[in-house]
Amino acid sequence: MDKVVNAGALFIKNLLHLNVVAVKKDEEEEFVLPSPYAQDYENQLARDLLISEDENTVLFLKDSFLSCYCLIYLARSVLLVGPYREYTMTRAEASRRLPKERFDDSVLECYLKWYNAQPMPEETVVKLAAHTLIVSVYGSTKELCEKNVDIQQYARTYRLMPRDLPKERTAKEMETFNELSFQYMTQIKQGNYGGAVAAYDKIMSYTNQRKSFAIIDTVEGLSNIRTLTRIASQEAGVPITTIQVVLENFKEKGRILHSKNEAIKLAHKMISEICSQVRLHRGKGYSIGLNLAIDYIHRNLACSLSVPDIANEVGLSPNRLSTKFHSEVGRTIMRYILEQRMEVAADLLVYTNLSIQDICTQIGILDSNYFSRGFKNLYGQPPTQYRKQRNTTER
Repeated sequence: MDKVVNAGALFIKNLLHLNVVAVKKDEEEEFVLPSPYAQDYENQLARDLLISEDENTVLFLKDSFLSCYCLIYLARSVLLVGPYREYTMTRAEASRRLPKERFDDSVLECYLKWYNAQPMPEETVVKLAAHTLIVSVYGSTKELCEKNVDIQQYARTYRLMPRDLPKERTAKEMETFNELSFQYMTQIKQGNYGGAVAAYDKIMSYTNQRKSFAIIDTVEGLSNIRTLTRIASQEAGVPITTIQVVLENFKEKGRILHSKNEAIKLAHKMISEICSQVRLHRGKGYSIGLNLAIDYIHRNLACSLSVPDIANEVGLSPNRLSTKFHSEVGRTIMRYILEQRMEVAADLLVYTNLSIQDICTQIGILDSNYFSRGFKNLYGQPPTQYRKQRNTTER
């Protein structure tokens, strides 16, 4: 069944271009919704829903912050698709819908930016994809069950009103936390162990200092880090079954921790192993020398990179490396490096508030003018315009 789940997740991801997370029903106790605004009672409800429905069920879930999810039940596993949005929200509508006692204007702006950055697929396409997957697994003879759940209706049932976003969690705190989480996931997707560990340590340091966050305790925070790791490694192309084996191993070890130092060491080991898997699967189909070169490039995007340096690192002559790289990858080494740097930069422009110069520093480019020209050549518009267009909200 693991192969079916893996294939199903890949099918949904390729068809809808949405985040897909596979969760085993016996792992529900550590599951959290992949949203920075998810409330404690919402995560508890989601955990209960994971184990309460039968296979061949499709459940459409909407949280209290209007993000949508699709849960596809396949035997002992559930595919969680999302979050995604139904429409582009205006500031006026957000003010009407969201409780003013929990949102000042600055937090509202932060929320709007995050909400409207989510993908917006057609509802009928999401349903069709889910139904197609269920039919392909169980056949057309088995009756499919479709349900809709609005989490807000369950707030009283769970005796926890949605108050988990306290006033002291300011827009700046939310933006910083989102940026740190995104930077961690970016490093995981690159297979960069050093960068991922540094980003993890920053997340723990930042959240431990602020009571407004749920990830205050480092030991408890391991489950949240596993969720971020699961999403990022899936997006990097690591098979779901491989991810589950790695994370399940560290989940079991996490049950017997006695201190925060032990939790930190365990998290570092988990990051090391998952980054190794990312690098392994990224290089499939290439020769050993090319795998080493690509691995070195991704681990050092923030540094100065040259063909002679890379060739020396992998034990090939510059000419031999250049020829093999162009033959196997289909582009020159420097073109590949530029594309990888600009891909990281594009994500940083959309999901963080880093300045252009700070982004240049993170991708190893010293000249911001050179960066702007290179970005425009690849994406058709300057970085500032790209950021503005992707982050524009209707007012």
